[in-house]
Amino acid sequence: MENDIWKWIHKRSEELGAVKEVSTEYYEDMINASDKGLKLLLKAILVDRAEQINQNLFSDRWDDNDLFEFIKQFLWFFFYGEMSINDTSFKLVFSKPVGPPPDKNLKDKFERKLKSIEPLIVEVLESLFEDGSKVEGRISRI
Repeated sequence: MENDIWKWIHKRSEELGAVKEVSTEYYEDMINASDKGLKLLLKAILVDRAEQINQNLFSDRWDDNDLFEFIKQFLWFFFYGEMSINDTSFKLVFSKPVGPPPDKNLKDKFERKLKSIEPLIVEVLESLFEDGSKVEGRISRI
């Protein structure tokens, strides 16, 4: 059952036209996304949330594991259709999923995919550095 904040987010998203059609096919596409597609999505998340990520890492509130969990939470939002990328601003926006929720089998498949995504996250982080330096637990200059 939805809690009050998600009800409000869904209502507001729908008012703004931010709805996301979801289906078994949509969930399977997320599960079977190529590394190239995932890298684009990860880059969008990292660039959009760079300020929050930097604040938490540089204040020592987060370690690398916290960063990975933060990013994975956004991937779950995308998987459920709760988030999308605005077509004009390219910013992350909440959306209202329209269609059936994923069943347990689909959720389990996506969870397995996320268990092996950390090296891809690091690869995307490295690609965001202008000078090509390695990431050492900090995300400066995103």
